[in-house]
Amino acid sequence: MNKKQILSLLLAGILTLSLAACGGSPAPSSTAPEPSSTAPEPSSAAPEPTAPAYEPATVRVAYMPNLGSA
Repeated sequence: MNKKQILSLLLAGILTLSLAACGGSPAPSSTAPEPSSTAPEPSSAAPEPTAPAYEPATVRVAYMPNLGSA
């Protein structure tokens, strides 16, 4: 094998390892939260939670059918 092939294999390996390192998920926490024994009991007169108000978003999409003229 010549130097170019070895270098390309080395770079491909480094790229593969770097992409694999970035794709992991966070580890679950080892300590689970303990339930609170002093939590108040829900009353029947408690107000119902309201839904959050969302603002509408505008999305603009452009289409250029002839990419050869770009």
